[in-house]
Amino acid sequence: MDLDRSIHSEEEDDIQEDDIEEPSATPLWKYVTKVHVEKGSKGGGGSAKFICNFSCQVKPYTGSYSRVRAHLIGVPPGQKKQGVQVCAKLTHDDIELLKKEESDAKRIFGNSKARKKLPIEQQVKSS
Repeated sequence: MDLDRSIHSEEEDDIQEDDIEEPSATPLWKYVTKVHVEKGSKGGGGSAKFICNFSCQVKPYTGSYSRVRAHLIGVPPGQKKQGVQVCAKLTHDDIELLKKEESDAKRIFGNSKARKKLPIEQQVKSS
């Protein structure tokens, strides 16, 4: 899988209007394949079985988005270990691109699934 192309494609000729993805609060889910979903006891959250799309392991992992994040980009300093290894197939540069994508999502969504109004969007609407 060509990570540069799947994360930040610069080739505008290949981009169709339908290919443009809306920003997501959980952007790293697109780099794994969900195998099975178990609903939480109260209907929200829960955990999933997922397989890394970079073919680092055949056996699925079990966990939520925080384990996907830990597998693809590692655990931020001070955060509890998630019990998964960082993907051995990703290079340091690949991990940095994924970290940037995660950082951009946090800037847009914060700790919510609802998209925030960014200062530049507010200025454009008030003009």
